Amino acid sequence: MTPIRQLLLKALREDLDTAEQGELDHWLGLNPENRALFEELNDPIRLETELAKINGLHKDEVWEMLVAHSGFEDKSTDEEKPIIRLPHMRRYRWTIAAVMVCLLGTGIWWFTRPKAEIKGTENAIIAQDVPAPVHSRATITLANGQRLYVDSAGAGQLAAQGGTRLIKEKGGQLHYKIDLTAPRELLFNTLTNPRGSQVIHLTLSDGSKVWLNTGSSIRYPVAFNGTDRTVEITGEAYFEVAPDAAQPFNVAVKGRERIAVLGTSFNINAYEDESDIHTTLLSGAIKVSPENKPQRGRILKPGEQAVLPVHGDTTGGIMKIVTNVNVEDVLAWKNGVFAFTHADLQTVLRQLARWYDLTIVYEGPVTHKAFNGQLPQTLSLNQVLQILTNHQIHYSIEPGRRLVIRS
Repeated sequence: MTPIRQLLLKALREDLDTAEQGELDHWLGLNPENRALFEELNDPIRLETELAKINGLHKDEVWEMLVAHSGFEDKSTDEEKPIIRLPHMRRYRWTIAAVMVCLLGTGIWWFTRPKAEIKGTENAIIAQDVPAPVHSRATITLANGQRLYVDSAGAGQLAAQGGTRLIKEKGGQLHYKIDLTAPRELLFNTLTNPRGSQVIHLTLSDGSKVWLNTGSSIRYPVAFNGTDRTVEITGEAYFEVAPDAAQPFNVAVKGRERIAVLGTSFNINAYEDESDIHTTLLSGAIKVSPENKPQRGRILKPGEQAVLPVHGDTTGGIMKIVTNVNVEDVLAWKNGVFAFTHADLQTVLRQLARWYDLTIVYEGPVTHKAFNGQLPQTLSLNQVLQILTNHQIHYSIEPGRRLVIRS
């Protein structure tokens, strides 16, 4: 097996072969810390911060260590060696990232980071402040059980199955395209977008578009061959459904709710840690029904929201309809924004936990303070908490992405 330091170096140079890409994908999927480290190596701001700490070291000594651990031949002249100095950073982004990989191996990076940021091995480093996710960690499980890591896959065709081709566009979007020359089979894929991941965009084979929030999944046929088009979701998703009256579109929500659709756009929030399922219609028409009680179904109008309580059984509670919903708040996640309107602390922290992949621990009573406002999701966890709480809530960010609230 190739040493992980070599894999990281080759990944930064975009020089991985198929086998090495598979090894890297496996390592990235082992734990969130590996993925976080890889993201740091692609983040120029983070690199600049780390190099500022290292810059006080004697460059010649550092250079000798880099050459000894990098596995690459040193062909540089004396004039070229000072590229590790900060003024050259933006001209040598790959070299700077490679420096960080090699310093990780020599131990220099460890010694220049705060001790609380280090977790025992070169493959698992956690910062006290948690950065916003900058990459997708989404995976697709194909019908044959093969798992594809979306972010590390190059643009182009990722798979051919069931009479369709799975394409990754240059912008990272996923698109199923019908292959008119191949026989169609009823095969299912599952797109999973874990916590701490960017929103992922998927176009199904019928042209319907889906945006999948962090901590969510969708199971769907690669080609819709039956009398209807049915998909299953967990978590949160926004749909823009391609109209086809002859083949109705249905969404099954974690065994609790079913949504019948005719060409429309709507949002479903059905996270396991939320007490209600919220289904909000933006345009068109949908019928929302409890899974085991279709006679209680209600047809929504644009701007309305169906709220179905979930009480731990398979029937749920009585569904209610909310009118004049703030659609901007509902779709804030899709637009890269946190939006809170009279939200309690636990509601806020559930959203943050999914976005930053946190474990929340409460020490003492929970405040009843309400939170309002909008914040970009590009902020770090500490920045979000400082703005939201205005220093009125005591908290600490501990190793292992553990957020302790002492309000």
